[in-house]
Amino acid sequence: MIINPLPNKLPLLIRNDPELFSYFENLNKSLYQIWHSLNGNLNLVLISTTKGINAKATGSTELFKIPSSKNFVPLYIVNRVTNFSAGSKSINAIVSFGGNPFGYDDFLNSSTQAVSAGNSFLINRPENSLILPIQQSGRSFRMIIETPSNASVEDWEIDLFGYLV
Repeated sequence: MIINPLPNKLPLLIRNDPELFSYFENLNKSLYQIWHSLNGNLNLVLISTTKGINAKATGSTELFKIPSSKNFVPLYIVNRVTNFSAGSKSINAIVSFGGNPFGYDDFLNSSTQAVSAGNSFLINRPENSLILPIQQSGRSFRMIIETPSNASVEDWEIDLFGYLV
C-alpha cells in the first residue's frame, strides 16, 4: 500500500474546510513517515463499525476487541448520526473512547458530540501533538457515554479507524 502525502488527493469537502484539511494533511504526512519506518508494513483500515448506539443512554459499548497477537493504534473515530429528532434538545452527549479499563478514556476524554441533524457525521480525534498509548493486545477498545443527549431520538453508528501492529 502506498500512502501519498500530497494534499491534492484529498476529497473536495476536506480541501474546502481549513481545519479538516490541516488535520488530514498532517495525518497523511505522519502515516507516510510511519509507513516508511515500517518498510511499507502499515495497514490503515476501518477497524470496526458499531451500529445501533442510543445516544440518549449512558453506558459502555465495545467498539473493538484487540486480538491477542496484535496491538492497536487508533487514529480517529467517525460518529455517523443515523436517526435524529431534536425535540427540545438542550444537552449534547459527552463520550470518551479508549482501551484503559479504568474509564476507557485514554484515546479521547469527554468529547462533546454536538449533533443537530440526522444523516451527518462528526470526526473524533485527539490533538495532533498528544502522545497516546498504544492499545494493548487482548483489551477492549470502548466508547462510554458519560452524559446522554436529551434529543427525542439520537442514534449513532461508530466507525473506528487505525492500524494493528
